[in-house]
Amino acid sequence: MQAVEKLILDSKDRFVVFTHGMEDIKSAFEITDIPELHDRLIAGVGRFLQLEVLTNDPKIINSAFVRTLWE
Repeated sequence: MQAVEKLILDSKDRFVVFTHGMEDIKSAFEITDIPELHDRLIAGVGRFLQLEVLTNDPKIINSAFVRTLWE
């Protein structure tokens, strides 16, 4: 665990620790084409922050509510 923590701290310019709040949870529950709750929460954060979600999950990629990035 210490190695992971060190990696995150050393890379703090590239990572953001995000605490869920009501606004991104509301955004997740507005997503109707991703059936699995945890996938909706991931997509909801991306949608709320207006960021692309890095994923290879086809349900998230095919969602009309979120932009994704995967090559």
